[in-house]
Amino acid sequence: MMVVKIDKLDENTKNETIVVKILSLTEKETKSEKGEGVYHYGLIGDETGTMPYTAWALPATIRQGDVVELRNFSVKKYNDSLRLYLDTRTDVILRPEDKMDVKRVYKEYKIKNLTLKDQYVTVSGKITDVIEKKYEKDGQQKDVSYCSLEDDTGSIRLSLFEVKIKPDKFYKLEGLRVSEFKGRLRLSGGDRTKILEIKAFEIPERKIFSIFEVTGPVDSITLTGFVVYLGEKGGLVRRCSECRKSTDDIKCPDHPDAEMFLDLYAYFTLEDGTGDIPCTAGRTPLMDILNIKDEDLNLTKPKYSKNDIITKIEEALMPGPLVFTGDASSGSNGISFRVRKIQKISEPELRLYSQLPGDEIL
Repeated sequence: MMVVKIDKLDENTKNETIVVKILSLTEKETKSEKGEGVYHYGLIGDETGTMPYTAWALPATIRQGDVVELRNFSVKKYNDSLRLYLDTRTDVILRPEDKMDVKRVYKEYKIKNLTLKDQYVTVSGKITDVIEKKYEKDGQQKDVSYCSLEDDTGSIRLSLFEVKIKPDKFYKLEGLRVSEFKGRLRLSGGDRTKILEIKAFEIPERKIFSIFEVTGPVDSITLTGFVVYLGEKGGLVRRCSECRKSTDDIKCPDHPDAEMFLDLYAYFTLEDGTGDIPCTAGRTPLMDILNIKDEDLNLTKPKYSKNDIITKIEEALMPGPLVFTGDASSGSNGISFRVRKIQKISEPELRLYSQLPGDEIL
C-alpha cells in the first residue's frame, strides 16, 4: 500500500491513502432544508507538514491527538489554501499503536493580514499592556498573560498560557493560534509556542490605511476622510449601568434597581475617496472632539439638551476632514470601525496621510 505525505498533496490528489495525526478537532452544528447535523474541522499533520481539514463524516471514537489512516479523501483549494475533505466514502482507521512527530510549519503574517484561514501562524511584534493573572485547570493554579502584540500594520490582543514575556520587548512568536471573538481576531499561545526575542523595528505612531485596504479585523489603525452620513439615533442617550443598554425610560426595563447615566454615541459613514465604512464612536472620543466634560453629563442637571448635543456632533464631524483611530471588526454586515480617537486635520495633511494619487481627495 502506497502512503502519500502531506507535502505531496495537491488539487489533483485522488484515491490515495495517508497517515496523519489529528492536531485539533472542532465540532460545529449545521442547519439546512434537509435538517440539522454536525461536521468537524481542524488541523492534521505528519512528518512533512500540516494541513486544515473538514470532515463531513467522522467516527465518534476519533479524538484530538489520535493517529489515523485515511483512505479515499479529497483535496481542494479553500481561501487560497489546500484543504483535505472527508465524507461518507472516506475510510477513517484508528491506529492506536502509532506515534507520530509532526513537522509544524507556520506561515508568517503581518497583523493586518491575519485571517481565520490559517489556524496557527507566526507573528512578530512588540509586546505591550501585559496583565498577568491566575486561572484554574484540572485543580491546579496556572499562569496566563494577557497583552497586546503590535507591528507596523496594527495590533491584536494576545493570551499566553504558562508563558512569561516582558513588556516593551520585540518577539517572534511561532505557533500562535488565531481565533475570533465578537468580530475581532485574537491570538493565543502556550508552552509549545516558540518565542524568540528579536531586534526592535520601527512602529509608526499612526498606522494609516485607505478604506479599501480594510478587508478584515485589525486593531489600532488610523483612517482619514470625511463624514458623509450621520445616523439619526445618536447623540445624548440614557444607559443602564448594569447592562449598558440605552433606553428612553426613567428606569431600565430589565434592571429597574440599577442606576442610569447619560452617555454619548454616534454612528456615521466615513469616506476617503477609495471607499466608505460604517463607524461608531462612544463617550471618550466624542467628549474630546466636542470639548465636553464629565460634569456636563450630570443625569439630574445636564448642561446640554439632546438637540444641543446633536448640533455639536454635526458641527464637529460634518464640515471637514478628520482623523479617526480605532479598531476594525467583522460582522454579519461586513467590516465596521469602532472609533477610539477623533482629531481635526487640514486638507494638506489629509492628502499626505491618505496617500491618494493626484491633487484631489474626493
